[in-house]
Amino acid sequence: MLAWLFVGHMTGDFLLQTRWMADEKNTSWIALIVHSITYTLSVYIFSIAAGGLSSLGLVLIFIGHLVLDKRSLVAWWTSNINGSPDLPWMKMLVDQSWHVLLLALAAFI
Repeated sequence: MLAWLFVGHMTGDFLLQTRWMADEKNTSWIALIVHSITYTLSVYIFSIAAGGLSSLGLVLIFIGHLVLDKRSLVAWWTSNINGSPDLPWMKMLVDQSWHVLLLALAAFI
């Protein structure tokens, strides 16, 4: 299941994310919601190969993606936990690590 969720994650977060979504998602709720719906659908479609996600798992994926891609949590984490708010690569890795953790949790719900 986790492998299929990861494929869905990569597809939804990178292959299907448009420039508009990427540029606007932390200032426009519409862009953030459209991206989060696209992402969640991608993860769900790929999860079907392993039996699908529960409704609660899908809600976790959607809400978690909204929170993470708003970028406030990642900015707080890199400042207060990592002590590296000025490293863009650290922000990317923290963001992706949280996504994988949420996918793993959703796989077990």
